[in-house]
This record gives sequence, C-alpha cells and structure tokens, in this order.
Amino acid sequence: MTQLITTATLFVLLTVVQVAFGECSSNLTETKAKYFNLPQCCADSRDRPSGIQIIQPQPGFGEPFGVYCDQDYEGGGWTVIQNRYDGSVNFYRGWKQYEDGFGSMEGEFWLGLKKIHELTYSKKYELVVLMDDWEGYRAVARYSRFSVAGPEENYTLKSVGNYSGTAGDSLSFQVGMKFSTLDVDNDTHEDGACAVMYQGAWWYAVCHQSSGVQTILPQPGFGQPFDVFCDQDFESGGWTVIQNRFDGSVNFYRGWKQYEDGFGSMEGEFWLGLKKIHELTYSKKYELVVLMEDWEGYTAIARYSNFLVAGPEEKYMLKSVGNYSGTAGDSMGGHAGMKFSTLDQNNNSVKDRYCANKYQGAWWYASCHTSNLNGVYMKGTVPEFAIMMCWKSFKGYYYGLRTSRMMIRTVN
Repeated sequence: MTQLITTATLFVLLTVVQVAFGECSSNLTETKAKYFNLPQCCADSRDRPSGIQIIQPQPGFGEPFGVYCDQDYEGGGWTVIQNRYDGSVNFYRGWKQYEDGFGSMEGEFWLGLKKIHELTYSKKYELVVLMDDWEGYRAVARYSRFSVAGPEENYTLKSVGNYSGTAGDSLSFQVGMKFSTLDVDNDTHEDGACAVMYQGAWWYAVCHQSSGVQTILPQPGFGQPFDVFCDQDFESGGWTVIQNRFDGSVNFYRGWKQYEDGFGSMEGEFWLGLKKIHELTYSKKYELVVLMEDWEGYTAIARYSNFLVAGPEEKYMLKSVGNYSGTAGDSMGGHAGMKFSTLDQNNNSVKDRYCANKYQGAWWYASCHTSNLNGVYMKGTVPEFAIMMCWKSFKGYYYGLRTSRMMIRTVN
C-alpha cells in the first residue's frame, strides 16, 4: 500500500488520515481471549508488517472488522481511516456509503463513520494527516484528541484536541460540526449544501471556503442578510473582518452615517459598519483579534475574549472587550464603556474635548485614546502626536502603523 499522496495542493483536505492510539496495551486481556484473541487496535500487532488486520475495539459489545494497520510510520500502531493517492476511487458519495465505508484497503478507501466512531469512543486516539503536493513536498497535521460521535449525533466531530505540525491547522474550525454528504446536508451554511457545492463529504461548517466575501444572516427571522469578508486563513479560519487597512487608499476620517453603514471595498480597505458589528456581536459571543504590522515588517497581535458593541440607542457603546492576551499590549481595554465618536458626533467621555476632531479619526474615545486604528494613515515615526493609525502599547503615539486588521469570531 503506497504511503504517498499525489493530490494537488488545492485538494489536500482529503488526504491520508491516520489515527494513532495512545493507550492501547499490547497485552491481550482475558476478555479479548474470549473473543478469538483479536487485538483491540493496530498497536496490539506492531510485530506484524503493514497490512489488513481484523480488530475488535470493544470486545463483547461490537463485531470484529478489518482495518489497514500502518506499522511503518513513527514506530507503527496506526489505523488508516482514509487513503487517497491516485483518484481511482470516487469520493463524492452518499450518506450510507460514508457510514459503512467504501473502496479497497489495498488502495484508496474510506474506513466508514460507524467504525471511526467505535474506534474513537473505545479509547483515546490521536490523529495525523499526511499530505504531499505535486512537487513531492510533505506536510503533517497532528491532533492530540480525535473523537467522532455516533449516528444519533450525525457523527459530529466532537474533538480534535491540540494541533501541531507543518501543514497548518485547517481542522479545528470543524469541531462541533456534523458530517455531511451529497444527500444529507448537516452544515451550518444558510445558502446551499456545502457537500454539493464542493463535491465532497466532510464535517462542513459554513463550508470550508477560502477567504473572501460571503453573505451571512446573523439573526434569521429578525435581520436582513449582508456581506462580510471571511478570513479562513488565520488560526483555522472563521473570522469576520470588521476593519482592514494596509495602504491608505481609503479615507477613514468620516462622519457618523458612514461609520454606521460601513464604507470602502471588502476586497481592499474598509470598515464593516457599526450596525453590522452590533448585530453580529449581539447574535452570539465573539472574540476580537487585532493584527498589526509596523513598517519594518514586525507583526503584533491583540486578542480580546468577549467583544460586544451596543446598538444605536447607546451610540454603539463598546460594552465589553473581555480579557486581553497577545504581543501588542492592551491598548483597547481602557475604551470599554465608551460610546463611538466621529468627526460630526462627539460622544467621548470629556465633552469639551472633541477627540475625533483632534485626533482625526473615529473610535470609542474616552479622554481621548490609547488606540486610534481609524486615524490618519501615516508612515512610521512622525512628529504629529497620536493622530495616526496607532496602538500606544505597541509603537507609541508617534508611529503610524503599516497595517491594521480587526477580526471577530464566535466562541463557544
């Protein structure tokens, strides 16, 4: 059985998947002896070469079944649950086939959701995904705790644990998702079935799309759909970009109406709009990340655990930011509880100080700011004080940042 995956880079999500067992004993128990001395997992038969092995994960409860044991990778003991390398088997199939399994264990195959569930509920398993591109470069994604629920939960991906490896984490975002196939749509996408649109079968969320503009409906039945830019690259994806600045091509010194509705192009620099930010953050619990870069190429991150923006009756007050973590320093926590201000509407905490005018931006000003990400786009160190796109704890009040990207994502 070949271990090479000759799939194009574009399709590496469905590649060789190997599950390694972390606690399986190599000693046969009396219970196992009663059931034909069958091993419970591939780790029980490491003295055998790679190949098909009959196992019984839960003696006395389930029936024995065949698996392909890889005894070569990292000392062996791996149960292969999916293998693809030449496109000889069609993987665009229905629920029953994905439940039972298909293909040949000597070639391309899918083990079957029933068996994957039984395996991962019998003991603690880790998951390794091995991927090769067409130039022969191999990447690895490893997850510490892989667990798939049973049929009553539509084989929900219950856990993947912690990620490590060289491929990047493109699976954690699917945790909590039910499995979907061409004939059973269990994804959370509002407009069409992901399995049909992307001609596959997976634990789809709002599909597995690449970064780009997406139409969403945060509160079905109450609000209207609107477009957002979804970042599916940073930390496994699922981020909604609410502000993006990188070249100064868009003027951010604007009035209340424009900040309320949003402006700019989602394919370039933009502000999503206070109305939409409010609706998003009141529909579910969101975290916020602010990605910043200086003109020397150094990047910094500010992360906040609970980002919440009130509605128009409270002047889009920054109700909460939660707990801070990151490398940029906390220059936003002090703005919690502040109303939003623009060049034509002064809502900062000191009424005789018009912060938006003085610092040529729009923000949740207090008296006045420790961050001004909607300030003037200026390059690096400048003599002007605090009017630029700045983050005090990162580069101070006399340095204009090169990029600013504010993104929010739901948290459980």
